[in-house]
Amino acid sequence: RKGKNLNAYVAPTTCPKCSEELDTTSSIIWRCENPECAVANRILHAVSRDNLDMDGISSKLIEKLLEAELINDVTDLYKLTVAQIAGLETGRFYAADNKENKAGDPILVGEIMAKKHFKNIQVTKERELNKIVSSLGVRHLGRTFSAAYAKHFKSFDKIVNASVKELQGIDKVKDKAVAIRAGFDAIQPLLEKYRAVGFTNMDKVEEVVLGSALKGETVVITGAVPGYGRNEVKDLIEAHGGLAGGSVSGKTTLVVAPKDERDSTK
Repeated sequence: RKGKNLNAYVAPTTCPKCSEELDTTSSIIWRCENPECAVANRILHAVSRDNLDMDGISSKLIEKLLEAELINDVTDLYKLTVAQIAGLETGRFYAADNKENKAGDPILVGEIMAKKHFKNIQVTKERELNKIVSSLGVRHLGRTFSAAYAKHFKSFDKIVNASVKELQGIDKVKDKAVAIRAGFDAIQPLLEKYRAVGFTNMDKVEEVVLGSALKGETVVITGAVPGYGRNEVKDLIEAHGGLAGGSVSGKTTLVVAPKDERDSTK
């Protein structure tokens, strides 16, 4: 404000949680690249629908598992027993009129729900190679690039051991390959744990091809598609030979929008 002696804000260059140097190369987002920082968020990313898709493994459950010191990263989920999950406190308590438990006793997950969680965790060992790679949480290695690397290298070890030059062999990667390679180098212990999980598709790519009707087309979706999630629609586009675009550009050939959103600027 005018007339006030105000000091200019100086942004921190180290992580407020772990004190590691922040990656300040982006003018928009500064990142902490310490794999040990924000453990819960890293696990939540790995189990999310776009990655390993562990149904029912919520942020609350992950927090309880961390508090109980039963997990340190996503691979520890595969080591859990039904009894360990069942004995977790849910964060809720029995009411005063409960006949079987004392008022204030913690409510546990229980065996029935624990068996369901256990099954939902174990079934993800069959996830596709691209999902396994994207779950690592390496910067720039999201859904699109993970799928491209899986198709190109067809092996988990070949992907994570690839040189910068080899990583640049994928279209549109360019300078991102340096950051991706650095990301792999920073999580070597985690990579070893991934190898020990027992994923069945670490050296196999089953490419789904439904046709070539969209060959040569770059398709952008705006709005919701009834009956499909956004990534399910992208998978369908690619299975029919097209390229799913994230935003409209000079390369876009088709824009799909519901009737009530066809006045979109896209």
